Amino acid sequence: MSSDRTDGLFPVRRYQYKNGDLEIDNPCVDKIALHPFMTFWGDNSKIAERLQSIRNMELKEDDILIAAYPKCGTHWVWEIVSMLMKGKADYQRDIKEELMIEGKIDLSSVSRSESSRILNTHFPYRFLPRKLIENGGKIIHVTRNPKDMYVSLYHHAINSGLFGPKCENLTWNQYFSDYVFGEVQFYGTWFAYEREMSRAKKENNNILTVHFEKLKSDPATEIHRIADFLNIHVTDNLVKDIVNKCDFKNLKKADKDVKTMGHEMKVLLESSTKENPSIKLPEIYRKGSVADWKNHFTVAQNEKFDALIETEMKDIDLDVFYEITTT
Repeated sequence: MSSDRTDGLFPVRRYQYKNGDLEIDNPCVDKIALHPFMTFWGDNSKIAERLQSIRNMELKEDDILIAAYPKCGTHWVWEIVSMLMKGKADYQRDIKEELMIEGKIDLSSVSRSESSRILNTHFPYRFLPRKLIENGGKIIHVTRNPKDMYVSLYHHAINSGLFGPKCENLTWNQYFSDYVFGEVQFYGTWFAYEREMSRAKKENNNILTVHFEKLKSDPATEIHRIADFLNIHVTDNLVKDIVNKCDFKNLKKADKDVKTMGHEMKVLLESSTKENPSIKLPEIYRKGSVADWKNHFTVAQNEKFDALIETEMKDIDLDVFYEITTT
């Protein structure tokens, strides 16, 4: 990691790592590698300024933020919340990334909106806009068991070119040893993210945690719970329609048939590919299943990861579900 850093709240550095088919060359803060979109803003000092601008952006108390570590169900919950807010089970035509705060070029467009916005981010809690927290804005925190999350991220990274031009050849074994147990990860480790969110929930009553596994096993109950948190009255028929429209197969089809990419996202993608030609938008919906980790982890890897869980989860107040339990 280079020694170049900026003064102020966000000490942005360039992190470079290369071993075989795995390559990471990204700006980072502490041990948090930033999304490739952030390179749009230029050098480290400009990226630091942008992070501060996001933290200072103006948000209203009726704005909603979906906050989740990557590959934990952000798209899914964002679509559900959009339907609840509209009062009908219609898909958003814009892709989720259009309202991803780390992907907004014009931050003022959010504050100019008269209606509440359903924003989303993978940023850890300390990066979030302070106005949202100070004004009592609602945060829906989506989480998923880390074994499935890391499996999903492995496939996502290969399909998006996130780990360099040769990452399509990256094996699970190398990914597990060099990335899952590596020095720097995108958005930091899942454990660090959840530890920070766990602490935040003790001070902020406007955070609701949604588990990927519970949403999968009993979507109607979880959608009702989200609606109650947002103070939205819903009928059983609307919830039934949302459950159907947000079934994994239907979401995957809608992602191809309904969604469109806006101007800002095209600009950011073009900028990202100039910085890293291997970057591309991947197919978001792969399996959407629970316990796919069993198809990837070896016995030795599972034991090593369980030891990590035992150490890292000691100060995280969060249930983790590795299976779907039906009643």
